[in-house]
Amino acid sequence: MNFELEFKSGIGRKPKMTDLEVVALSFTAEFMSIDSENSLFKQISLSEIPNLIERSQFN
Repeated sequence: MNFELEFKSGIGRKPKMTDLEVVALSFTAEFMSIDSENSLFKQISLSEIPNLIERSQFN
């Protein structure tokens, strides 16, 4: 049997960042020895990453 999953792109919020960008942000925080989401988002400004997601969406 062949099962296909249907992707509905019109539902929900449009993501600000791609999955790859979020993973890269996480790796960057790890590289910089930043252990806390709060610390990470205090150190990053919107001028550096204009499409930065909100801290509450990071996890």
